[in-house]
Amino acid sequence: IERSVIHLFGEQGYSEINPRVIEFDYGSQTGIAKCARNSLEQFKASIALVSNIFGTPGAVRLTGVCATILRLKRKNKTGSKNGKRKFAANGNGGNGNGD
Repeated sequence: IERSVIHLFGEQGYSEINPRVIEFDYGSQTGIAKCARNSLEQFKASIALVSNIFGTPGAVRLTGVCATILRLKRKNKTGSKNGKRKFAANGNGGNGNGD
């Protein structure tokens, strides 16, 4: 995700978008990422370019967007039923604790 953001928007864009992977579950191949609140559209464009995840071919599929990570976890409960990798993005600029 970081490389995709830098490739598309450069280092300054990366610092403004502030993408971070909050958690990733290798078993279910799901995770939660966050970005700056005002950069959600740029973040979405960047994750569409991902073609490699942890050294293996793959893609990121956005399954939901929520204002807080706590609400996202309650709403989405990111579980993969078909074995595809997926991420939920959080457009909150907060501290990642649902604040």
